Amino acid sequence: MIQNYPNPWDFHNTDKTLVSADNNHKVVFYDLNEIAMGAPIGGQCFLENSDKKKIKIHDWCGGPPAWETTGQLLAIPIWTRKLLKGTVQQIGVLDTRIMELKIFK
Repeated sequence: MIQNYPNPWDFHNTDKTLVSADNNHKVVFYDLNEIAMGAPIGGQCFLENSDKKKIKIHDWCGGPPAWETTGQLLAIPIWTRKLLKGTVQQIGVLDTRIMELKIFK
């Protein structure tokens, strides 16, 4: 089946879309669970480099992530619990050159 639209309920560590375009990095998820009944899934997320070294991106990421065309920037959904708003989704952008994660509203 050809998948043209990202599915936040169905992504796996074996998906080719988790590997950067330059093949230097791969996104790996652990302990994926539904955020709430019928909601998308999320879990711990790591960036694995070509040496198999893992760097934690965040404790609660969704998916699937989207790579920039050169494989240096990664956009990934991040789930956060806010006191007055409940669970909200934000977008995180990871720059793999400097290993910096910026989380946006």
